[in-house]
Amino acid sequence: MSNVNFTSGAIRVTDSAAVFGSVTYQISSIGSVSIKQDPGGFGTALMFADIVFSIYIWITISFLFGIVIFFGLGFAIAMIPSKSTLVFRTSSGDVHVFSSYDKALIAQIKGAIEQAFANRGSLQ
Repeated sequence: MSNVNFTSGAIRVTDSAAVFGSVTYQISSIGSVSIKQDPGGFGTALMFADIVFSIYIWITISFLFGIVIFFGLGFAIAMIPSKSTLVFRTSSGDVHVFSSYDKALIAQIKGAIEQAFANRGSLQ
């Protein structure tokens, strides 16, 4: 009987398998696990719009107000959340398994799979 290292909704990680909905991955077939950060939203386009709008405000209203708008919008754009993706390295290549904006959930799943690796190593 395998220990259950993590469970949340349709996700379950045991010492022998990681189940994501209807897809099951055998822990023994996973070489490594990593987290990939995808950039959030339309960052470059929004930053360009921020610069254009700030210059417009600077020319039409005031320099100081344009600077405040530039940094304020820049900070807001930087706060757009990025998506994290759990990636398994297998013998047939990298498999993007699960994506979420919840970084803590992705980190917990990764930790549970690493725990399964450790448990597998101690059983051999």
